[in-house]
Amino acid sequence: MKNLKFFSLILMIFFVAFCSKDLVDAPDQSSDDDAILKSSSPKVKIAVLTDIHCLIPSLMPYDYRTNSYFQASVSRDRKLIELSYPIFMKAVSELIAEKPDVLLITGDIPRAGEKIGHETVAVILQQIENEGTKVYVIPGNNDILSSDSQNFKNEPPTLVANVTQTEYTEIYAISVIMKHCTEM
Repeated sequence: MKNLKFFSLILMIFFVAFCSKDLVDAPDQSSDDDAILKSSSPKVKIAVLTDIHCLIPSLMPYDYRTNSYFQASVSRDRKLIELSYPIFMKAVSELIAEKPDVLLITGDIPRAGEKIGHETVAVILQQIENEGTKVYVIPGNNDILSSDSQNFKNEPPTLVANVTQTEYTEIYAISVIMKHCTEM
């Protein structure tokens, strides 16, 4: 179900992008009205980040290579959790440099819905918005009420607070465009 929704969203984004491009770049076989439409159609630069699964440094183990609990957790997963924060920060610096008009983040923002992860990422996203990019977030299946929110600094890891739908909306108040779907 999630894959179908995600595919539909991506398809819609491409449709909008290609329709806008067609209006701007259509061959010149137009009337005066068409020329006005072409010159007034804005080009919108859209960036998309998805499935960041960012484990912020305050929740990372001191040495992820030797932390058996962390290794056991990531061995069951195909994500690069140990590199997720540096990769995310690199993407942020590139987004600030590129200055897209819109940044769409399609869910699974912190590793497993950790509240402190959401709060940290929201501060970083605010920096992108401060540079003129409109940031929109859509919650993923790991963002709200996750039972796997953990602090790997502790051995064994301890559970940390996750977020409710209301808290999620409050954290990303300036940029939430879709509420969490219960069927996800």
